[in-house]
Amino acid sequence: MYTSRWLNLFIILLLVFLTIGCQPSDKTLDGVEDDSDSLIKNITLEEKIGQLLMPSFRKWNGQAVTTINEEIASIIKNYHIGGIILFEENFDNPSQTKQLIKDFQEQADIPLLIAVDQEGGIVTRIPFIPSMPGNMALGATRDTKLAKDVGTAIGSSLHDLGINVNFAPVLDVNSNPDNPVIGVRSFGDNVDLVTRMGIAYMQGLHEAGVAAVGKHFPGHGDVAADSHYVLPESNKSLSQLKALDLQPFQALINEGLQGMMTAHVVYHQLDSNKAVSEKDGLPIGIPATLSSNIMTDLLRDDMGYKGVLFSDAMNMKAIASHFNPVEAAIMSIEAGVDVILMPEQLDEVYHGLIEAVHSGRLDEKRIDQSLQRIIQLKEAFIFETEEQKARTHMDTDEVKQVEKRVAEASISLVQNNGMLPLEIKDEETIVIIGLDKYSVQRLSEQLESYHTHIKTIVLNRFTNYGGKLTLLQKTSLDDATKVIIVTNTATKEERDINGWQMKTLQQAIDMGLPTVLITARNPYDIDSLQGVDAYIAQYDAGEASFKAVCDVLLGKTEAKGSLPVALPNH
Repeated sequence: MYTSRWLNLFIILLLVFLTIGCQPSDKTLDGVEDDSDSLIKNITLEEKIGQLLMPSFRKWNGQAVTTINEEIASIIKNYHIGGIILFEENFDNPSQTKQLIKDFQEQADIPLLIAVDQEGGIVTRIPFIPSMPGNMALGATRDTKLAKDVGTAIGSSLHDLGINVNFAPVLDVNSNPDNPVIGVRSFGDNVDLVTRMGIAYMQGLHEAGVAAVGKHFPGHGDVAADSHYVLPESNKSLSQLKALDLQPFQALINEGLQGMMTAHVVYHQLDSNKAVSEKDGLPIGIPATLSSNIMTDLLRDDMGYKGVLFSDAMNMKAIASHFNPVEAAIMSIEAGVDVILMPEQLDEVYHGLIEAVHSGRLDEKRIDQSLQRIIQLKEAFIFETEEQKARTHMDTDEVKQVEKRVAEASISLVQNNGMLPLEIKDEETIVIIGLDKYSVQRLSEQLESYHTHIKTIVLNRFTNYGGKLTLLQKTSLDDATKVIIVTNTATKEERDINGWQMKTLQQAIDMGLPTVLITARNPYDIDSLQGVDAYIAQYDAGEASFKAVCDVLLGKTEAKGSLPVALPNH
């Protein structure tokens, strides 16, 4: 698969690590730098730069990439690519995925890091493995053993496919309910809970043979903007960050975290430097990803992080709208980043980094530092010892059982004015009303196995313009004896009491029928709706979660979870 030159180098490196007795959970660069240095001398600058790049190959000529082609093979070879991140477009079925990854690896002189965002919940890329209910659902269980099992379950599924890096767990403390990008991706708003669950999740991934990558440093949980589209800003001081946001990252560093992902967020009090935006020529703050004050002075020097530092995707608008791709790549390396994730204009970035070394702007020794860390991560999670091969592993049935256990343990009954469990007579009609067809359909399918008289209403901005029910929807509700509302909102705008979504739902509630609210995503929706008789927080829109909530509705099981976040107005 790999050239004899690289295979020999990695065998030597593997023997070095075995000699000093390091294992994946506690390896550092200490004690092996001299050996790594001797190996790095055999690598050309071009090969070094390639190892710092992790592109995606989602589509090619408009078609999803599920098999390799000559152009992609040439890119991996010619640019000496160090890793590839996979997305949903790359996954059809297990055998196809394994072959794709095998074909990717066969083009590489040095084994590739194969990464994916398989957090669980709303951020899952692989359609044919259980998605898990997600981090906030885990937080609602308060069960660290279950969090570790989720890490092991996800890690086992990834390892079986040939994926060796998972961009998880999310370590952001969701202290801002209006955060549009984190929300249920976080374990909660309590720093101790996020820390404990994050450690357990990481340990599960590591035991399954997959590298965990904590994100998004130094914290993305207290912003009100989405870095996929704009550049978020924060005025938090270092002392404020240390009191909350930084604690989970520090704890996982202390427990052996070997991968970290940056946040494309400006922290004005950590770095007061300015750049000129390419978007409008106006001054802007330096995002954490491009800040040596944050990535080197804080993360590496103050917090002692020695692992691989991945940028968040460099094609996100927080970076791409304001910085030239080559300049952003150079600044990120200067800041302390090791792997440039999803660089725009790969050819320009690759040659731009090489030129930055030739011109003296980047010191090759700085490139070598990143290469040392990348080699260390690859040695730990690609070249496995016999002991590491005896890792913890779950088969498909065991993974499904973990998903079921999380769903059942997470359902949180927040409010009940005597309505639950539901007592339903055969002739009664229940109306399920919601904001997206998938949530309505999944809840309906689960409930229909117990009761046949069910009607569904899916609201949308066109038929419910102005926040009003249609005549047909009112008629359906007039025929109902009970109403179940299911929401699945992500943003402050979607929860706005004056927006069409909440106004229409409130009109349905005001009709005076016995009403249950189920939030299938952010639990904050209850603050925008008044007068429901019962409220259940579910955190996830997967089938396992809807099965679990249905069992709670009908009294077949008790709700075991508890809210992992505070509701500001409830």
